[in-house]
Amino acid sequence: MNKEIQKAINCSVQDLHPVQAFAHYTGTEKEKLISEYTRVHECICYQKELLK
Repeated sequence: MNKEIQKAINCSVQDLHPVQAFAHYTGTEKEKLISEYTRVHECICYQKELLK
């Protein structure tokens, strides 16, 4: 199992090993996460409002 995934995800199912993961961080310490993980994408959370 990927060590970064293993550090971030705990699985309670015996013999189930996560291979890939995607997570959305909404906290305030984004620099800490960027320094801890090798693959980080910073999303600007663009939202388009649709007219009724």
